[in-house]
Amino acid sequence: MMFAQIIVDIASSSVDRVFTYRVPEGMRVEKGMRVRVPFGPRQTEGYILGLSQETDLDEAKLRSIIAPLEDYPALLPQMVELAREIARDTHCPLAESLRLMLPAEMRGGRVRVKTETMARLTIRGEQLEAALAECKNARKRRLLLELLSDGSEQPVSELNKLVKDARPGLNDLCKRGYAELFEREILRSPYPDTLAQAPDPELTEEQRQVLAELLPAVTRGQGAFLLHGVTGSGKSEVFIRAVRQCLKQGKGAIVLVPEIVLTPQMVTWFRGRFGDVAAVLHSRLSAGERFDEWRRIRRGLARVVIGARSAVFAPVVNLGAVIIDEEQEESYKSENNPRYHARDVAKYLCAKSNCLLLLGSATPDIATRYYAEIGRYHFYRLNQRYNEHALPSVRIVDMKRELRRGNTGDISSLLCEELREN
Repeated sequence: MMFAQIIVDIASSSVDRVFTYRVPEGMRVEKGMRVRVPFGPRQTEGYILGLSQETDLDEAKLRSIIAPLEDYPALLPQMVELAREIARDTHCPLAESLRLMLPAEMRGGRVRVKTETMARLTIRGEQLEAALAECKNARKRRLLLELLSDGSEQPVSELNKLVKDARPGLNDLCKRGYAELFEREILRSPYPDTLAQAPDPELTEEQRQVLAELLPAVTRGQGAFLLHGVTGSGKSEVFIRAVRQCLKQGKGAIVLVPEIVLTPQMVTWFRGRFGDVAAVLHSRLSAGERFDEWRRIRRGLARVVIGARSAVFAPVVNLGAVIIDEEQEESYKSENNPRYHARDVAKYLCAKSNCLLLLGSATPDIATRYYAEIGRYHFYRLNQRYNEHALPSVRIVDMKRELRRGNTGDISSLLCEELREN
């Protein structure tokens, strides 16, 4: 007999403890799986945190798991440990911090795997020739046999475009044992077009100097770095080269950017450098897109994750680096419970996963800058803009003086003049 230690998905301190359930004979479960269990008079979801073959409890009083919700562990071991750490730091129930690790729509079955019906032949060679001869007077069935004769799997929706009302003909072929219909999973992609790989730009001397020390640290899988660079100095190119080094080592990477700058253009730019190995997680994705991007990451099909604050919880296997652009941004702080800071979560992940932490900013957070000054972080600077372009000139206008001159608007007279001129 197998027993499972389960945290029920109820964010209440009164049930913030492990409950033991029986695992029915023949049911395959693993640590990290989500399951449906009876709880009081109702059913609820839960997370398996442990399995054992013995228990000190009265087995007759234990209830059984109803069913697993997926056939794979949704929670990686490091994600469970991270959830425990967040629960301790923020004094919230463990169930509440575990919810951070998964797309919200997975709870309660609010999003499901998308499938499409496919058709394929089950006969080849002489059997196929005999079937074509048999259907010589049944034009629709013969046409369907010819379309599927190359052995490929075809979506029924596409066959309907080629053969009017194809489904009855397909059903008849299935009854005769010539073909079969089955469901195939399809992934909802927020960016369906495959982009051509963009060429690498020439590095500046400052970028080369930074990468000469940064890339060996990526290979070793250790170290915390602050990259302080003026606007337009090419910090993003340093990030990309660090991520590429992770991929060469067979590792993954997470790149966090503030939600406000996570534009389609930026996502396209990242995907142009990494292709389909890159996944995107942010709040503007639909529920299905976010769910499918998460599953691509969980399966290891996507090893580079670009996203906003919550992407720090992406289930990247063999994490090699966490990179935070504009690390001083307030949007990295969660305003809802649990009130975590993505930068602090990244520090914990890097410490536990033996991977590199890289913070980038033109105006670093004062605490981050202090840690760099005292040597807790390795400190690098990019002082020149890419191609040595000059920084724009800035003039500060005293709006109180503007008010005394009779300008009661929100825009200074100097700015109005410059706007008209431009």
